[in-house]
Amino acid sequence: MPRKLNKLLRLAGTRWQGTATTQQPLLDDLEIQSLHQFALTNANTPLTALRDVQQLLLGERLSTFTGSGYEFAENRPFQAGDDARFINWRLYARSGDLYRKVFHEERRPQLWLLVDRRGPMRFGTRRRLKVTAAVRQALVYLYQAQQQQMATGAVLLEEPLSWFAASASTSVQQDLIKCMARACPPLDEGHAAVAMDTVIRQLQSRLLPGSIVILLSDFHDLQQQQLANFHHLAQQHTVMAVQVLDDIELRLPGSGHYRIADRDGVTTMLLDGNDAAAKKIMERQLQLRQQQIEQWITGAGIHYRRLLTSAEPFSLTTDRAHGRA
Repeated sequence: MPRKLNKLLRLAGTRWQGTATTQQPLLDDLEIQSLHQFALTNANTPLTALRDVQQLLLGERLSTFTGSGYEFAENRPFQAGDDARFINWRLYARSGDLYRKVFHEERRPQLWLLVDRRGPMRFGTRRRLKVTAAVRQALVYLYQAQQQQMATGAVLLEEPLSWFAASASTSVQQDLIKCMARACPPLDEGHAAVAMDTVIRQLQSRLLPGSIVILLSDFHDLQQQQLANFHHLAQQHTVMAVQVLDDIELRLPGSGHYRIADRDGVTTMLLDGNDAAAKKIMERQLQLRQQQIEQWITGAGIHYRRLLTSAEPFSLTTDRAHGRA
């Protein structure tokens, strides 16, 4: 049974959406406008609440990097090649030694979004698909980054990968929004999917120091041996993981028959929802798997939140990071 913890729960013999609707974009223009308005009127959200990014405007965030800026950091001995404009002449008058002033370098943090659009995210039993919930959440982050004058980059986790370089340009971001919201029809059985761990390694080489990285996924393929890359990412940047789940992945329905299938769609067992004992065992396994994922993520020093498909943006049930509750 432990090997089944990573399986995808699907309705037996049915699709939750019809073929016609699966070719439509995840969000229409009206929904996108509504999310934009939500972002403009709700400042108290996870993006602004991340512990080390609390100021809103350029120049208000103190960088950990030193260079030429306005916020004094320290004096250090003058060295050949230093700019004479930064010599601390008052300190020279007192000590007779040359020192130069060092300032905190002003940096505008970049926001990077990783949005999972792979097969297991194209599933939902209530109001929307998991991928739709992830995109809705990502759009509000993007719109709030616009308000805070932050450049936003993104990678859409699908085959092939879609990369968007960090930019504050409205036209570039409109292209990103269109790609995030495009249709997500069910994938063919046996469809090859890129691993998140691979993309995390690629993402690290594209990030400026001190970036804000938000991962939106169900983390269905997360394994313990991959956590080193997550930990390394969290050491260099502010990282938040939003685990997007369908309600049925935490609590099984009261009746009916369901297939427990591999990610490639191969049926492995049939679950009888009327069998209370079997349902209780499977529910416990699902819950243990989600707890394990949460522990791994927070153990890597990443802020963790959970979003259900039935919830609205920022109806997030958990906000924990390594060493904090």
